[in-house]
Amino acid sequence: MTIEQPPARNPVTAIGWMRVRLHRRSLQVIHGSVQKTSSSTRGGGSPTVTTLRFRVTNASPTASLISQLRRLTAFSISDIRDRVATGRPLIELTPFRNTWREDRAKLVDLANRIETGELPLAVTEVYDDETESPISPIMLRNLIAHFRDIELQTQRDTMLEIGEIEDPSQFQPYDDDWTQ
Repeated sequence: MTIEQPPARNPVTAIGWMRVRLHRRSLQVIHGSVQKTSSSTRGGGSPTVTTLRFRVTNASPTASLISQLRRLTAFSISDIRDRVATGRPLIELTPFRNTWREDRAKLVDLANRIETGELPLAVTEVYDDETESPISPIMLRNLIAHFRDIELQTQRDTMLEIGEIEDPSQFQPYDDDWTQ
């Protein structure tokens, strides 16, 4: 196996390079725990998680809820009502895509608001075969923590590869913890 070298010695650029490599990874759910796996894992194993979908659990949303959803999405009021009536998701987030910095903040905000009961949303994991499985708010929090662990591991590994640190014990994250 050949180890590719990042295009630059700048840690921020190198992190972007690692994110491109990480983009090819996905999450595999095994008995309720999440493990990092290659996206090529198929057959015999569990399907891989590719996206999180958020749907309204209340069949007749209030004006206040529709207003909150308008601020969270780009949908019109009629689109929101239509999606609620047909059970289609209002929000879909895919970890480690181009908009991950914005998406992760939205993910934490959604998790907080779901936990407090402010947003009556149900969350499902979407697998690579397009099947879905519901997840609880606790599982959502665990996924958020796992995503952060992947980021930290990627930062550390990149800094080791480009020579910014010589030992993993020297690692200091370059960004703040966004999981709360």
